[in-house]
Amino acid sequence: MWEENDPRRSIEERYGTHQGYVCVVTNAANEAVKKRFLRSTAATTLIAQAQAGNVLTDITPTDEDQEIAKRLCTTPPKGGRDDRGDDGDGGNGR
Repeated sequence: MWEENDPRRSIEERYGTHQGYVCVVTNAANEAVKKRFLRSTAATTLIAQAQAGNVLTDITPTDEDQEIAKRLCTTPPKGGRDDRGDDGDGGNGR
């Protein structure tokens, strides 16, 4: 359920576009393979699922959305955090 006072950013604010989302999933999966937390076959499956998914496919991206996605696809986030250093828990560790 959507909460009016939820401090977390929306999916659109996080990834910008579907391609931005796919880039984040791809980078995370590849990093997990590199650290030996995930097998490459599983990473391939996760990436394919992200590409085939419908995350942000129902929006018309703004210029700002395009910039967010471009930044995510150009410079992968470090340490499981997005481009603004936010891990999605709204700062509350949940």
